[in-house]
Amino acid sequence: MIAAGSSPEQIATELQVLRETVRNQIKAIFSKTATHRQSELTALVSRIHG
Repeated sequence: MIAAGSSPEQIATELQVLRETVRNQIKAIFSKTATHRQSELTALVSRIHG
């Protein structure tokens, strides 16, 4: 969802979880993928699925 451009607030609403939960998960994804921004993560996902 983050790679598709959704904000943490949008994701939290859709998944019915706290925004902070989403933020913590995003931080973990950034750490594991060595990315720092949503745009970097989107580019990485595009390369993998492209």
